[in-house]
Amino acid sequence: MDPNNKDKILMEIRDYGNGITAEQQNKIFELFYRGGCELTRSTQGTGIGLALVYELVLAQQGTIEVQRMTPGLAMKMYFKCKQV
Repeated sequence: MDPNNKDKILMEIRDYGNGITAEQQNKIFELFYRGGCELTRSTQGTGIGLALVYELVLAQQGTIEVQRMTPGLAMKMYFKCKQV
C-alpha cells in the first residue's frame, strides 16, 4: 500500500494486449481518439469509451494514470475514501 494514498481507493485495470506508444498514451482519453491505422483496423468502435471513463473518474473527484507495460498497459484510478 502506498502511504501517500492511504485515504484513497485504488482500482487497477491491467491489459495484456499489444500496448500503446508514448504518443498514444497522451491521447487515449481524447474524445473519438482511436489508436492505430483506420485502413487496417479490424474492430469497430467510436473512440468514446476511455473519454467517458476519464470524465466519470474526474466527476468522482478521482485521478487516473496510465502505465505502459510489457505486454499491454495498466490503468490506475484513485478515488477519495471516507473513513467511518
